[in-house]
Amino acid sequence: MKNKFSKMMFTFLAALALSVSTVSATWVNVQVTPGSWAGEISWSLNDASTGTSVGSQLAGYYSMSNVAIDTWVNATDGCYNMELYDSYGDGWNGGTYQIIDSAGTVYSSGGLLSGNFGLDNVNVNGTCTLGCTDPTATNYNSAAVWDDGTCTFPCIAADTTESFEAGFSAWANDAANTLDWTIHSGGTSSGLTGPTAAFDGLSYIYTETSGGSNKTLLFLLVV
Repeated sequence: MKNKFSKMMFTFLAALALSVSTVSATWVNVQVTPGSWAGEISWSLNDASTGTSVGSQLAGYYSMSNVAIDTWVNATDGCYNMELYDSYGDGWNGGTYQIIDSAGTVYSSGGLLSGNFGLDNVNVNGTCTLGCTDPTATNYNSAAVWDDGTCTFPCIAADTTESFEAGFSAWANDAANTLDWTIHSGGTSSGLTGPTAAFDGLSYIYTETSGGSNKTLLFLLVV
């Protein structure tokens, strides 16, 4: 009985170990071949859903140009973002990377052509749906992992008119403005510019730009 129990227990543990070891896990090699200024580059391979890094190398890790360096990462099958960084801000200067497995399957490749940051989408045997990821859009796709730039947003229910006799009403100056719209009546303060009176009623909105430099000027319809 004891021997039979031991065999059964061994079979159970072996089956459990096998199931754990084969749960959608793929060892991938993030192989980086630095260009010039190798010490400036760094990267992080992040889970696209959680943002958790499954592997990375910091600036200063690479020191030799044109020499491929391997970093093996245990990545659960799924969707990832390969974040590329350059500490100086001029790209990887010819440096490249590829993400491959032991069978030679290439999941992603590329490099940072310019600037201090870049991002590539990486699919490691996952179901990585492209679509609109903005919940406020009319075509929001809750299953989408990566945004494809197709988001559309609703228009107002009907045309609107406003004379600004009682304030801005449904409109508002954008918080990002460096120069706001102003409700006014009569002529503007600078000569030969702007209206002298409202189209209807007494009030209209305008902004005084005489003598100014480049400014941010936006007006929002609050819906």
